[in-house]
Amino acid sequence: MDNQPTLWGNENAEDFRRSLELQNFGLIRHGLSLDEIDEAAAAYANFTDNLPDPPLELVEAMIPRGDDPKVVGDLLDNLDYDQDDPDKYEWHKYRTNYPEFAKPGGYTNRSLQTEALYKVRGITVIDDPKEFYHFHPTSTVSMNEIHRERGWGSLPPEVDQLHAKLMRIHNAGADATRFAYQALEDTHPEILPKHFGPKDVHSSPLRVLLYHRDLSEPLLSTKKDDQPLAGAHTDKAAFTIQVAESHLGLWLNDESQFIDREPEFAVGFAGKTLNRPSAYPESTVNPGWHGVKNKPEASRGRQLHGQNAARTAIIFFANSLLAGTVLDKAETHTRPDELVDNLLPDEAVA
Repeated sequence: MDNQPTLWGNENAEDFRRSLELQNFGLIRHGLSLDEIDEAAAAYANFTDNLPDPPLELVEAMIPRGDDPKVVGDLLDNLDYDQDDPDKYEWHKYRTNYPEFAKPGGYTNRSLQTEALYKVRGITVIDDPKEFYHFHPTSTVSMNEIHRERGWGSLPPEVDQLHAKLMRIHNAGADATRFAYQALEDTHPEILPKHFGPKDVHSSPLRVLLYHRDLSEPLLSTKKDDQPLAGAHTDKAAFTIQVAESHLGLWLNDESQFIDREPEFAVGFAGKTLNRPSAYPESTVNPGWHGVKNKPEASRGRQLHGQNAARTAIIFFANSLLAGTVLDKAETHTRPDELVDNLLPDEAVA
């Protein structure tokens, strides 16, 4: 299609490093078959299509109190699990949600949360029309522990089936990150032992992301053709590996240029944490400024799964426990060159 960025760095480490430094992203072979990715997407559809969501009143009650949409909108991941009384509520998908580094593990549904706040609390919080699922190698153990503690019963088989498919892709995402970090080793000393050891790998989520086709208020009023699904931002993580997407729509640097690649390649780019003072503040690799638009063109070799899916993607986020995470949303939603322009002269020099 038209408006394609230059793609290189799809074979050796040196080309990949050069691609990162010159255009803020590169391609990496992820080592997965078409079937492995398709089966994982189908397993997530089986989970989300066949298991229930909690009622709106419970969703609203779990979100911190407050009537300021901006404040509440920044607290959607801070859930009060005490509100979920097993004597009052049947099992639902939000019981897979559990505290983790940076963002919760398990299931999160932004469309459902915004609907609950709108209909129950009477406030309008606008977010991306999506749900996502964060998988870690320890997800099953963490979910079973919280189920035992809270008397929530047992995990349904759909969760175990999903985790079995996601483990292989999580491993592939970790391997792709190691390839990227090895390519950066000369200019980022000890990046692997310091920032991607075994504990970092376990803290790094594989995200299954599903954008919704049918929306309710307040998000329904925002729906348009070719709409931005994810606004322009940099990621919080140290590094991002977009393994697959069902449709074109991911752009980097220029929102008119979409990444169209062969299905054996993932897209890799740095996140904000790589440049933190506790990591590599002088890095020659800039965080990937990117977003997602709603495009009708299917990606090569991909299939769409899910009754209410407009688009799906599978993404690995490499975290660093040593570097920490970005807490201020303004840091990730302001274009990097604008951050520099907004500094006072003394701050820009420091």
